[in-house]
Amino acid sequence: YQKDPNSVDSIMKDLDMNRDGQVDFQEFVHLVTALTVACNDFFVEFLKKQGKLC
Repeated sequence: YQKDPNSVDSIMKDLDMNRDGQVDFQEFVHLVTALTVACNDFFVEFLKKQGKLC
């Protein structure tokens, strides 16, 4: 279930950096990299708050 059915289309358009109507491998890797960095930043802060990371 999607609250906003246009959200996937919007994300895909944002990922399509060269505006060719397709998300190619390089554009997909950009997404995966951004998600990895965001998750890492979140967990680093989370562990710091719990005193488990210096």
